[in-house]
Amino acid sequence: METLSRREESDLLERGKKEAMKHCEDIVKDFADCASGRTFSVIFACNGKLNDMKSCMKDYLSLERIDGMKRDYILNREQHREEAIREARNPTRKH
Repeated sequence: METLSRREESDLLERGKKEAMKHCEDIVKDFADCASGRTFSVIFACNGKLNDMKSCMKDYLSLERIDGMKRDYILNREQHREEAIREARNPTRKH
């Protein structure tokens, strides 16, 4: 099996984290609402919600899911390269 470069793996894991955040959106929002306006007390007041958020994200980003993402990326690597080349040639400008 082919391997991913460090950058590819980093990009893939970042995408996986974004997907996990979206998947766990309600739980993340509950934690964020609890933590809003708190400093030191967030450790005590929101610990349960933090653990729920971590558990949801960990369950979503299982080793099986990460391995599947890697397999899919490797199978579609040429397409990813072509997209990267197109983006490099035509960068979108954000104002």
